[in-house]
Amino acid sequence: MEFIHTIKFIFENPKSDLFCLKINPMGRGNYGREALLCRRIAYGVQLILRMERNKAMFRYEEIKSPEYYQENVLLPHSDHIAYRNATEEKLGKSSLRKSLNGLWKFHYARRIEDSIPNFESSEYSCKDWEDIVVPAHIQLEGYDAPQYANVQYPWEGHESIRPGEIPRHFNPVASYVKYFILPKEWGNQPVRISFQGVENAFALYCNGAYIGYHSDSFTPAEFSLEGFLKEGENKLAVQVYKWSAASWCEDQDFFRFSGIFREVYLYTLPKLHLKDLHLRTEMSRDFKEGKLYFSGKIEGWEKETEKETEKETEKEAEKEEGKGILRYSLFDGGVCLPKGRGFAVEQKIISKGEIPVSEGKTALGGSIAKFSVPVENPKLWSAEQPNLYTLVLELCTEEGEVLEYIVEKAGFRHFALEDGLMKINGKRIVFKGVNRHDFSSLTGRAVSVSEMEKDIQTMKRNNINALRTSHYPNNSALYRLADEYGLYVMDECNMETHGSWDTYAFTKDIDYVLPKDKKEWEAMLIQRIENMWQRDKNHPSILIFSCGNESFGGSVIHEMAKRLRSLDSSRLVHYEGLFNDRSYPDSSDMESRMYPPVTEIKDYLSKHREKPFLLCEYAHSMGNSLGALYKYTEYAEEEPLFQGGFIWDYVDQSLWKKNRYGEKFLAYGGDFSDRPSDFQFSANGIVFGGDRNPKPQMQEVKYLYQNIFCTLEEEEILIKNRSLFQSTSELDCKLSLYRYGKLWKECLLETNVPPQSEGRIPNPFLKEELEGEYTLRISFHLKKDSLYGEKGLEMAFSEKTYTVEKKETLRLYLLGEEQQEEHWVRSWEKLLEEWGSASEVIPEDFQILSSPHNIGVRGSSFEAIFSLIQGGLVSYRYGGKEYLEAMPRPNFWRAPTDNDTGNLMAFRYAQWKTASQYLSTRSPEASLMLEKPQEVLMKMEKDCFHIRYSYHLPTNPRSSCQMQYSVFPDGKISVSLDYSLPREGNPVLLKQLSELPEFGALFTLNADLENFSWYGLGEEDCYADRKHGGKLGIYHGKVRDNFVPYVFPQESGNKAEVRLATLTDGKGRGLVFLAENEEGQMNVSALPWTPHEIENACHGYELPPIHHSILRLSKAQMGVGGDDSWGSHTHEEFLVKVKDRIRFSFSFMGIC
Repeated sequence: MEFIHTIKFIFENPKSDLFCLKINPMGRGNYGREALLCRRIAYGVQLILRMERNKAMFRYEEIKSPEYYQENVLLPHSDHIAYRNATEEKLGKSSLRKSLNGLWKFHYARRIEDSIPNFESSEYSCKDWEDIVVPAHIQLEGYDAPQYANVQYPWEGHESIRPGEIPRHFNPVASYVKYFILPKEWGNQPVRISFQGVENAFALYCNGAYIGYHSDSFTPAEFSLEGFLKEGENKLAVQVYKWSAASWCEDQDFFRFSGIFREVYLYTLPKLHLKDLHLRTEMSRDFKEGKLYFSGKIEGWEKETEKETEKETEKEAEKEEGKGILRYSLFDGGVCLPKGRGFAVEQKIISKGEIPVSEGKTALGGSIAKFSVPVENPKLWSAEQPNLYTLVLELCTEEGEVLEYIVEKAGFRHFALEDGLMKINGKRIVFKGVNRHDFSSLTGRAVSVSEMEKDIQTMKRNNINALRTSHYPNNSALYRLADEYGLYVMDECNMETHGSWDTYAFTKDIDYVLPKDKKEWEAMLIQRIENMWQRDKNHPSILIFSCGNESFGGSVIHEMAKRLRSLDSSRLVHYEGLFNDRSYPDSSDMESRMYPPVTEIKDYLSKHREKPFLLCEYAHSMGNSLGALYKYTEYAEEEPLFQGGFIWDYVDQSLWKKNRYGEKFLAYGGDFSDRPSDFQFSANGIVFGGDRNPKPQMQEVKYLYQNIFCTLEEEEILIKNRSLFQSTSELDCKLSLYRYGKLWKECLLETNVPPQSEGRIPNPFLKEELEGEYTLRISFHLKKDSLYGEKGLEMAFSEKTYTVEKKETLRLYLLGEEQQEEHWVRSWEKLLEEWGSASEVIPEDFQILSSPHNIGVRGSSFEAIFSLIQGGLVSYRYGGKEYLEAMPRPNFWRAPTDNDTGNLMAFRYAQWKTASQYLSTRSPEASLMLEKPQEVLMKMEKDCFHIRYSYHLPTNPRSSCQMQYSVFPDGKISVSLDYSLPREGNPVLLKQLSELPEFGALFTLNADLENFSWYGLGEEDCYADRKHGGKLGIYHGKVRDNFVPYVFPQESGNKAEVRLATLTDGKGRGLVFLAENEEGQMNVSALPWTPHEIENACHGYELPPIHHSILRLSKAQMGVGGDDSWGSHTHEEFLVKVKDRIRFSFSFMGIC
C-alpha cells in the first residue's frame, strides 16, 4: 500500500518537492531502506510516465511545422565508443552494441495516404514485405528516383508551397520494419537505439508503441527503449518522410535522397555508463606546458534483484549505490598511427590515475567526473605533424570489474585569432583546402570507411591540408581519420536555404527568406548546432565550426553563432552569408566569400582590415576547370589577411547507372528523369566519381598547395620553406638533370631549411657544355612510409629549363625559312619548269608528279598527294602505309568545357566552329563544284617543294587563312598556318574576329595509331592557365586514355609546351610531329574524336565508336578558366588574341 500511495501522490502532485526529488532515479544518497524504496518508486514512475507519454500517436500533420523538429530524443553526446574490455577495442567490436544494419522489411508509398496504416502494430505482420538494405538510400534500392538540384527546391514546378508547408501530392514515405532478439547477456539492462543518419525525418515505434520523432538528417538521434522491449522477438518500425519542415533548411547542392543511410544500432548500459565525455587541452603561451582536461557524464541504473531477507535489503541500502572508479592512462601516441584502431605503434605512458565516480544527481541526470593531466613539452597537433595522445578510460565497479573500456585520441593545439589573423600554434595558417560532400557513386551518402580513408589519403598525397564538410556534418568516422592523418576541418552545421533567398532575389518577398528573423525556426537550428558540437567536440582536427551555408542572414543565424561560442572558446565561428546580409556582422569571426576573383579580394581588403578573409568556396572545379588557380595561392603569400580557402569541390556527385543497352556509366542530374534538375552541375570534383581517382587538375592543386618552392640559379639553389612546423630535413631532397627529357644525372642533397624561412645551398650541377635542352629539377620526397604514402612519394618540386645551342641542336633539324612571296606560281606547268632548272641539286629519287587535279611528291620512302580540287593534302604514305584518313585542316574550335558553357563561349565564338567545319579553298562565288581552286600557290626552292592553300572562312565579316606545306626529300613536311585580321569592316565585328578558342591544325589519322608520346609538359593535361604543375619530360600513353572521362564530354587531353610528339601503331610505325614556331613549342591533343563529335555527346556512351585518331596541333588554345562555372570568363591574358596576324609552324614525317 505504501508504494501505491507514493505513486498516486506523485501522479497527483507532479510539481511537488517529492516528485522533483524522486523522479530522477540517478539521485543517490545513503538514507537507508526508505530512501532506497523511494528511489525505486521514482524510477518506476519515470518509466510509467514515459510509457504514458509515448501512448500519444504520432501526428503526421505536425511535420510541416518548423517548431516540431524532434520528440523524445535523448540528449546528444560525444562520438566515443564504449567496449567491454581492451580485447574488444582492439578488434573494433563491442558487446555493448548490437548492429541493426542489414536487411529490413520495407514498404514504399508515394505519399502518406498510400502508406499502410498501423503497420507498426505488434499484431500486424510485415514479414512478407520486400527486403531493403540498411544503411542505404531508397532511391538507390529501386524506389523513387535520385534527384539532383542545386538552388531550386526539388518540389518546384510540381507543387506551389511556401515555408511552413510541405508537398502533399508527392512526398515519399518509406516504412521500415526490423525484427530482432536482444542479446541474452544484456539481461534487464537499459537499451537505447541510435540512428546515425536518416534523411529527412522519421517516426520510431517499438512493439507498437510510439517512441519518438527526429528531423535532422545528418546528426545522430537516440531514443530510450526502456519499458517497450520484451523477451524474445521484438518489432522495430520506422517511417521515413522524404520532406518535412526541416527540408526547407536542407537545400544543399546535392542529390535529394531519403531513407536510413547511416548505421543503426542498439546499445546497452552497464551499471555505470560514461554517457558523454569532453576533452580539452590548454597550453602555456610558449607551448612548453600543457594540460589535458577531462570531463565526463556518468549515469547508471539500478538492477532489481530478489532479496531473501530484510537484512540483505538493509545491507544494500547502507552502501552508496552506483559508485565506481574511473581509471585513466595517457599515452604519447606520436605521429605514426596504425591503420587499425587502438594504440600507437610506439607507446610511452605519460600519466595514469583513477578517480571515484557515482551516478550522482545533476540537473541533466548523472554525475560529472573530472580530472586533468599535466604534460611537459607537449607534442603539438597540426596538419603537418598530427601528434596525438591516446587516452584509455576504464569505468569500473568499486570492486574493480571493468564495465566500459574507451579509447580516445587527444591533440594539443591552439587555434585562435591573434593580431587579427587566424593562427595555429602561434603561426599564421593558410587553408589549402577543399569542400567535401559525403558521397559515393555506388551508395550515395552512405559512404564506406574505406572510401573516406581513400579520400583523406588522396588529399594528403596532393598537399591539401584542410576540408570543409559541405554542407552538413559528415560521417563521424571522417573526423577520426582527419585527426590521425592531419587535416584542418571546418565542420558545418546542417543548414542551407539557398532556394528561399534566391527566390527573394527575384520576387523581393523578404518573408520567403529562411531563417532570417523568424523565431519559429530558431529552436530547430539551435538544436542542430547542439547536435553537431556535442558529437564532434573532441576532434582536434576541427578548427572552425560553421553555422551553415548560403542561408542569407538575420537574428536566427546570429543566435546559432552565439550558441557555438558559448559551447566552445577553442574554435572560431564561420558563416559566409554575411556578404548578403550584414545586419549581424559578428555572426562570423572571419570575412568569408564564395568565388570572387583575386582583384575583388584585393579591393575589399584595401578598405576593410577588421577580419581575416577566407574563401569557403573558390575555384569551381566543374569539368575541365581550375584555370588561374595560382593567382589565389600567390595572393595568400602576399596578403597576410587572405588566409586561403576551399576548392569546390572534392568528388563528383555522379551515380552508377545503366543505359538502354546495359552499359554502365556515371550519371548526373537529370539522368533519372528527375525534374527540376541542374544536370551536370552535380559534377564539380577534383576527383572522379566511381573510382575516386584524381582528375588532371589535381596536378595543379598539388603543385600550388605544396609548401616548398625553390629558385634554381646557376651556382646556388634558393629554398623557400612555407611549412609552419616542418623542416626540409624531414624530407629527402633529390636534384635531377634531364637532357631532352631523359635523365642525364642525379644526386641527393642534404637540406635543413627551418619552417617559415629561406635558405641557400650550392648547386652541384654546373651548366652543361654539350648542346641540348636541359631541365634541372629539385624535388622533395617522404623519407619513410606514412599513412598516406610510401617512402619516396614526391611532395614538392621546382624546375628550370635552359638550352645549350650548337650546330647539332634539335632545332636545326627543323629546316625551312620564311619564303619570299614573289617566287610563288599558280600553274603546275610553270612549276615543272622550276623543277627542271633545279634538278642538279635535287636528289634523283625526289620527284614531283603533277596533273591538272593533283600534285604528287615522291621520295625514296614516302609519297604525298596534294589535291587542287579538294584543296589540301589528301594522302601521305610512308614506308608503304597510308596515314591520312582526311585532309589536315585549319582548326579554331574546341569542344566547350562546362565553364565555356556557363560563360556562353559557344554563343560568343560560334563563328569559329563554323569556320573550322565549313572553310573552303573555293570562293563562295565559284559556279562549278569541280572548278580548280584559285587560291593555290606552288614553288620550288633548293631541295624543297612548297604549296600554299588559301581558305575562305565563313565568318562575319568574311576572313581567310593560309596553310602552306613544304615537302623535303626525306619525307618531312613543314606546315605553316597564317591568319590575318580583315583590314576593313565593322569595328565591333572585327573585334569578335580577334579572339579565337584555338589556332592550329587538325589531322584525322588511322585509329591504329593508338600510341601517343610527347616531349613537353606532363604528365596530366596542361592549359595556358593551368600548367604550373606540369613537368617537362617524355611521356607515353594511349590515345583513348588521353580523353578525360568527365561525366559531360568536353575539351580535354591538351598537352602544353610540346617540342615533339609521336603517334604510332603496335609495330612502332607512325608519325612524328615537331614544333617549328619561334617558341619551339606547341599544344598537342590526341583523342579518338573530333571536337564536333565530343560536343554532340552528353555522356561518354553517346560518343561514336572509335574510327580515327584525331590529332590537334596548335600555337595556342584559350585557358579553361575556373573562377566559377556560371559566367566568369577565361582571364584576359589566357585568351587567343590576334592583333594583326598570327602564325603557327610545325612539321611532321613518317617513322618506322
